[in-house]
Amino acid sequence: MAGGVQGEAVTLDEILKGVSRSFYLTLRWLPAGMREPVSLAYLLARASDTIADTETVSVQQRADLLEKYQSTLSTGTLDQLEISEFSAEIPDPREVLLMQRLGDIQSALQGLDTDRQAAIQWVLEIIIKGQTWDLTFFPQGQLTTVEDEAELLHYTYSVAGSVGEFWTKVGFLDSENYATQSYDQMMTWGRHYGQALQLINILRDTQKDRELGRIYLKPEDRTKMLQQAREWLDEGIAYCRNLPRWRLRTPTVLPAIIGHRTLDLIEAADAAGETQAVKVTRNTVYKCLVKSAFLRRS
Repeated sequence: MAGGVQGEAVTLDEILKGVSRSFYLTLRWLPAGMREPVSLAYLLARASDTIADTETVSVQQRADLLEKYQSTLSTGTLDQLEISEFSAEIPDPREVLLMQRLGDIQSALQGLDTDRQAAIQWVLEIIIKGQTWDLTFFPQGQLTTVEDEAELLHYTYSVAGSVGEFWTKVGFLDSENYATQSYDQMMTWGRHYGQALQLINILRDTQKDRELGRIYLKPEDRTKMLQQAREWLDEGIAYCRNLPRWRLRTPTVLPAIIGHRTLDLIEAADAAGETQAVKVTRNTVYKCLVKSAFLRRS
């Protein structure tokens, strides 16, 4: 994934490495037929996330730009998207470069076959809807709670469960022998796997989100969602056990193993009455990586 040159001669691969060093390492394990579409989808989703998260720009401006971004990605040219003033508000120069190279990313997208392009367009539309909901649901300066559990779970689907489905779509496009279970079963497991990872983020960052006026999860539902996250992580592990290729199975299961360890820490912190977000140590991550390498097939 090279991309054209705009400004400095930085490849899209280098931009990807800059905005997500850990995920970049995961991508190196993927077969070539998956690596490029997943990489491009990540860059495009990271760009929309940058738009949503740039807090020095008003909520309405960000929501409007997200809408323009989605429509331009589908029907126009991202080079024409007016982001120069917006980019001046982005504090991270790596993300500024990402925004400046959206035209090159779109060109690389258009170089993919029709099915992979359609899969990326599909998942980006869902993700951006979720990001827009997250941006506009919580009024600034006001503590707001997501009262409806179905609405919460739909949000976890939009920003993460859809990614599990996308990963599965691209996997089967790469090889009809992508998994030993059916496409439908892997789609269900993939969706729940992604939702579990987003639930873990919500459970881990409860205090931080509250300080920002965001209560995604009512306190009385916390135990239930902890259990739901564990059950869905186990589906994620089942997903990975049915991937016949070791090089694909190992990086795909790593988030589930780390996720279970994170839930252990969350439950221990809850029992102790601690409110600060837990963090898995680097040493624990290495141990989880070793464990992932020895995951057996079903």
